[in-house]
Amino acid sequence: MTHAKKCLERVEHMEPEYFVGLGKTIFNSSVAIVPRLAPQESEIVLTERLTRVKNSGAWPEAPLLALLPSLAGKSLEIIENRDVQTSHSIETYYNQRLPFSERVKLLKLERFSTLQSPIRWCTHHWAHAWSALAFAPFSDCLVLVLDGAGSPQDSSAKNKTYEYLSLYRWNDKKLELLDKKFLNFTESKISGQTFSEGIGIFYEKASEFIFNNKTEAGKVMGLAPFGESLGLQTSYTEFLESLDWQKQFLCKGKKAWETSVNMKLYQDIAATVQENFENFLFNYIDEIKERYPATDHLILTGGCAMNCTFNGKLIARNIFKQVYVPPNPGDEGIGLGSAMSALYDRNENDWKPTPWIKQTSSRGLKNSAPTDETIAKVFAGFKVAQPNKFLEEVAQRLDRGEIIAFFQGRSEIGPRSLGNRSILASPTRSDLKRYLNEHVKFREEFRPYGCTVQWDKAHEYFDVDEGFENPFMSFAVPVKEKYKLILKDLSHIDGTSRMQTLHREQNVIFYDLLGEVEKLNGLPILLNTSLNVMNEPIVETVADLKRFFESSCITSLVVGSFLIQK
Repeated sequence: MTHAKKCLERVEHMEPEYFVGLGKTIFNSSVAIVPRLAPQESEIVLTERLTRVKNSGAWPEAPLLALLPSLAGKSLEIIENRDVQTSHSIETYYNQRLPFSERVKLLKLERFSTLQSPIRWCTHHWAHAWSALAFAPFSDCLVLVLDGAGSPQDSSAKNKTYEYLSLYRWNDKKLELLDKKFLNFTESKISGQTFSEGIGIFYEKASEFIFNNKTEAGKVMGLAPFGESLGLQTSYTEFLESLDWQKQFLCKGKKAWETSVNMKLYQDIAATVQENFENFLFNYIDEIKERYPATDHLILTGGCAMNCTFNGKLIARNIFKQVYVPPNPGDEGIGLGSAMSALYDRNENDWKPTPWIKQTSSRGLKNSAPTDETIAKVFAGFKVAQPNKFLEEVAQRLDRGEIIAFFQGRSEIGPRSLGNRSILASPTRSDLKRYLNEHVKFREEFRPYGCTVQWDKAHEYFDVDEGFENPFMSFAVPVKEKYKLILKDLSHIDGTSRMQTLHREQNVIFYDLLGEVEKLNGLPILLNTSLNVMNEPIVETVADLKRFFESSCITSLVVGSFLIQK
């Protein structure tokens, strides 16, 4: 039997206690462990959070080692995905150049390598879809997966084509494929670049041109409102081919980029790419709504679902009653999706929707949550207090203009910090954005900051319907005219804010803190940005937090119910 057939063959044995999903992806590799009887207790670990290398696509050794103790003696079913390549091919490549197999054996990770044992496999977009469905609020919906490139249509073909768009229908029990689009890659004889006609790759190549990094699509989106579209009379490939690649940004550092003589070109390319991204998606979504008019709910996932500018415009059009974007729509969700696809393949009648009030991104390592003992040990020598009126004290500091690191519970599993690994500040501080950019985050000036608002009051400050749900900062929405001045540092140049709505049930401490802040300044809103500095992953552990705190100019942090100062 061939290796491919072994991998695709369903593993038949006793009911596993855990499903282990391996996201062996080019970027943001991950591992998820899903208990068969309690999927809500899943644990998802991103490689970058442990290795401290942002967007790391390393073989997921670090997450596996972190999770291995909890899997000892348990019966497992393992399923994986690699995206455009197979895990077997890349592990063979590793083994030819490194003592990969020896290391895997030494670390007792043989069962997680395709070189040592057959592992079940699923397609990239199937994993994306199941990652979104894992804790989705809808029992009947369309699931649209859109990214750069996923699994090959035929892995044995000489000239391979790759999935980049997949449309599924979910009906509470079955995930049915409705449509799939493929792309191929061509190498330019002029620039030497590799192009394709996929909208995700179009965005990725623009990111590479503007920032010298194909993972900076979010920055391209943020830059787009500053430029003017160059139009697109040709194909994506022809447009990219027409660019003068001698003007690609090839330097390093924020200062070099901000002083580039090609800034106007970069802004206009960003505007062009964003415009065509929106046109492509609106045309496709209008088409599927016409084909399936009775379906009221849509899930967007895949890396392209991170485009909160488009997502905000989509909800404004009311094509669907509700749109859901999971907290981990990019490749950081592939481990979870792989595990969930295996779980519900065996237990298809056990799926249940997760209500909006229970939506959470905090499913990271269980031992990443701070304990009193850990806090005391790690922060020995610091000024540590546990105020009686804890949240009142924090709110007063924020109202006085302090910027506070806020560390609670388990880490978030996506690219957004949503109240457990956050830097918080009051929008009433006059120089807030400038100070954060120059002294804390070291980000480019054009990039906007997000915020968190109590769910039941979001419609008072933002142009959204009462009851609007945005638990994972997935939608950039307009700020109401009367609040544009006070919320200017939480808004983008286009007048929108990438905000998060928060139910009390989702994060009691954070929700109540917003309430205490409102008592002082009338706004149940705080700037909320990720607890890291530019080009580093979000902090995972209390030890990571200490390193951040020691190197940062932030003078106060909140860990659990403790207030710590330098």
